[in-house]
Amino acid sequence: EKAKKQEAYQSLAAVRESQQRYMMTENQYATAFTQLDFNPTTTMTGQTAIFTYEMGRSATGTYTARASRTGNTGAGGDYTVQMTQAGVLTSNF
Repeated sequence: EKAKKQEAYQSLAAVRESQQRYMMTENQYATAFTQLDFNPTTTMTGQTAIFTYEMGRSATGTYTARASRTGNTGAGGDYTVQMTQAGVLTSNF
């Protein structure tokens, strides 16, 4: 399960990098993954998504991206990992 959690970290880091590029051209953070050049909700044929991703932007212009693991029957059960625009990671795993 730790390897799967690492997958969430990597995806959220890629979202952060994509948000930084978006900010440079649009002068604001994106409100949806579809506005970015990286979308963690897109899977390739035959790939199974083990996280659901969501993103929100606050009134102050900051954002938080979250990966939620559901259906985990292993150690730790369901959990979430989130990253802010500052790169701060938190998890309840």
